[in-house]
Amino acid sequence: MNSMNECASNADSVAACAKTAVQDYPLTSLLVVFGVGMAVGLVLVETLGDSVEKAFERELSTPEKLGRRISDLLKSNLPESVMRQFVA
Repeated sequence: MNSMNECASNADSVAACAKTAVQDYPLTSLLVVFGVGMAVGLVLVETLGDSVEKAFERELSTPEKLGRRISDLLKSNLPESVMRQFVA
C-alpha cells in the first residue's frame, strides 16, 4: 500500500504507477482487468447484438414461407380436437 501512496504523491508516469501496482497486487490487478473486460464485452454485445444477429439471419425460402402460412391457417381455423390428432 505504501508504494501506491508514493506513486500518487510523486510525478511518476502513469505507466510506472501501473507497473508498480501490478507488481504489488498481481491477483487484484488480474481480477480488475478481467472485470473491466467482461463489462466492456457485455456493453458491446448489448449494443451490437441485434444488428449482428440481423446481418446473419437468413430469409425464409418460398416453400418455408408457404409451409408457415398453411400451418398458421390450420391452427387458427381447425378445432382444437382435430389439431391434437396432427400434433400427437
